[in-house]
Amino acid sequence: MAALLSSLADIRDSIESEPRHLRDPGLSRALLVGLLVLARYPEDGSYMRNADVATELGLSDSTVHRYARTLVTAGLLVRDPATRQCRLAR
Repeated sequence: MAALLSSLADIRDSIESEPRHLRDPGLSRALLVGLLVLARYPEDGSYMRNADVATELGLSDSTVHRYARTLVTAGLLVRDPATRQCRLAR
């Protein structure tokens, strides 16, 4: 888990600098977008609103909500029930 989280910035930079990855039929676009969503949450463990992630990535709020909910279920994000904000799991 630590290795995955430490490489998130590299993943984000790679995908964003090569947007053609999102159009490559040999790759999973959903997985790439999910990794981009995951990479947007601060590495310092602070919470972030899904709407802010959506704005930064140019995605709809509902799309980011679905990805975040999936990432919470997978144990990669933690959701604060009071604020409904998420942070990276430790």
